[in-house]
Amino acid sequence: MTIGGRYGTLKAGCEVAAVAGAARSLIVRPGVILGPGEYVGRGLKLLQRAALGGRWLLPAPAEQPIQPIDVRDVSTFVLNAIEHRLDGAYNVVAPQDHATYGGLIDICLDT
Repeated sequence: MTIGGRYGTLKAGCEVAAVAGAARSLIVRPGVILGPGEYVGRGLKLLQRAALGGRWLLPAPAEQPIQPIDVRDVSTFVLNAIEHRLDGAYNVVAPQDHATYGGLIDICLDT
């Protein structure tokens, strides 16, 4: 969701407020979340368009690296972080050079 295109600014402000307002804060910064229950619609719309065949545009070049993360991996990270009383900010993403936009679409169309 974007609020007037200011999502990043608002999210950063929330992180600052969380750190300022608590002795300990856990900030989780997931990448593009994929998996069961994906409700944003971007992924589904993109795959539906790809399944029709023909030419269409990706949101970025096919070779553009992406770092998607499965929702179950994010959940596991958060539960472990709480259990181990972690604090601080964590980027929760797939390894770099793990996937590209084009590769992700190819995998989805092959399944």
